[in-house]
Amino acid sequence: MAQLPLSSDVFRPLTAWVYGEQFFMKGFEYYEYDVHVPEQVFVALDTYFEVHEAPQTPLKTLEQSWIDTKTYVSQACQLIGRSRPGRALSIGERTTVLAALGEPPGPAWPLYFFTVGDLDEERIVYIGKTNAKTHRFYTGHAAITALHRPEYKGLRTRLYLATVTMYSDEGHYIPLEWVHPVGLRDTLWSDAEAQLIYYFQPELNTDLKAVDSSKMPTRITLHNYSGTTNFDAVSLEPHREVGEDEWYRITN
Repeated sequence: MAQLPLSSDVFRPLTAWVYGEQFFMKGFEYYEYDVHVPEQVFVALDTYFEVHEAPQTPLKTLEQSWIDTKTYVSQACQLIGRSRPGRALSIGERTTVLAALGEPPGPAWPLYFFTVGDLDEERIVYIGKTNAKTHRFYTGHAAITALHRPEYKGLRTRLYLATVTMYSDEGHYIPLEWVHPVGLRDTLWSDAEAQLIYYFQPELNTDLKAVDSSKMPTRITLHNYSGTTNFDAVSLEPHREVGEDEWYRITN
């Protein structure tokens, strides 16, 4: 089984590369053209907002996140005279890159969780995917409307945004937005949503609750790095073992 990452930053290889955390970042062709078989998936609650702040959350698509990463890394390599990323940046290289380009681009946050309550009473009431071409919450959301029901009156409501990272059979952490081909990425994404909904049975979700409908289930570990204390170190086991040949069929 994969070793547990120590913080949510480990889920973003770009951050580790820039800040010199003994990280070796492979070139783009490794992520775009090599076959990666998932051994485990990590879902990290990375940050949270009060529900009334949902329309202002900084969301972007998986595609845009990957484009932002490639652009940043390409420009960084050009600045320091490298042909490809390779070993993590030295202190001098890091200073040069950050001065010219600023902080590395953030993640896409492919999954979101609405919760109600606080401290020991907090519970997940809705799980969904954020990757709409338009802002997922800007024009309203059925779950936000439902949270105005009398039974939720007086309860604290939060919106958590989560990263999703594949741990591959080669021992590499790959953010979902870096996973290729798109068919494999979307399968991991949809199945993670389905497994989490089935496990937590959130009351405001209407679909995916009767059975675990994930087609290619993986072992999922959920962690909370947002600053609250619930929903941390939760492990979900797949309802069936998926053979390596099945994963290869998705990538071809």
